[in-house]
Amino acid sequence: RRCKAHLPVPVSTCPARSIGALPVLLAVCVAGCFASAACAQETQEPFSHITLRGSMTPDVRHNASYEHWRRGSGITFAAATPFYFGEMETGLTLHRYPSSDRDTPSFEAWFVFAGWGAGYSAPRVFSWYAGLRTGIYYMDFDEDTFPGVREESEFSLALVSRIDLHLSQTARLFVEGHVMRTYTLPRFDTAGLAGGIGLRFRNPDWLRALLE
Repeated sequence: RRCKAHLPVPVSTCPARSIGALPVLLAVCVAGCFASAACAQETQEPFSHITLRGSMTPDVRHNASYEHWRRGSGITFAAATPFYFGEMETGLTLHRYPSSDRDTPSFEAWFVFAGWGAGYSAPRVFSWYAGLRTGIYYMDFDEDTFPGVREESEFSLALVSRIDLHLSQTARLFVEGHVMRTYTLPRFDTAGLAGGIGLRFRNPDWLRALLE
């Protein structure tokens, strides 16, 4: 199905090579996640705590097929908890893409996702995480792209890598990179680097029992 946005003939405006390497990155990420999760499985307590994160992405790059829009910006809110194998998360990302010409409407996009991944942690110092996110990318245009049509929603898949600096048992600063593909026609590929803060809390026993 063709995306309902105005799609011009592709003109190279961004580093499509790195975004186009999604299948290779996906395979490497999955292998790394399983290896890391296997090493940590025996010491991990499922649902033992929850980490709330908020971040900003000042520059979201996209592929050349969408050159009628400038680079976007975005914010992400997510919640994560240890799972029996690795870590699971859920969250919401909001992106804004301004139009680069008068004939094309700007649009906002929401990515509602669930994710899984694993990593390595040096307690009280830093931690590294790599994972997958999957969900729906919902696009809302400022004006109709066709008569009566202002919305588009498609399946998306993202790869995420993050480094946390532990400030205390509760607080941490982090830097996170993503590469994402949304299955419009043509494909909508994005990449960005975000920075933010996370807060980690231990789950009460009753909530752990409920989740287990």
